[in-house]
Amino acid sequence: MKSSALLASLAASLAFTSCVAVVAPGPSYPPVGPPAPGYNTADAQRKAYEDGFMFGRRDARNGKQANYMLYNTQYTAATKKDFGAGYMNGYRSYRPR
Repeated sequence: MKSSALLASLAASLAFTSCVAVVAPGPSYPPVGPPAPGYNTADAQRKAYEDGFMFGRRDARNGKQANYMLYNTQYTAATKKDFGAGYMNGYRSYRPR
């Protein structure tokens, strides 16, 4: 009788321990910190705008539809808005001769 009571007690405790979620000690990716020394946000935004403008003019000149997201390797999440604005301004500024 003792062995069946022990077995029932063990089964009950195992049932409860299997419901516990295992939590990792921290993120598996490196934390994102401040920009590196010497990094200038304004310069990055200006470069993204100018690059977008160039790609927009080129697409308009080649008769392509306006879609700056085709160039998603040319900008970061922080400069996406600037690249898109430059692209659309460049695309709209093209006038065929």
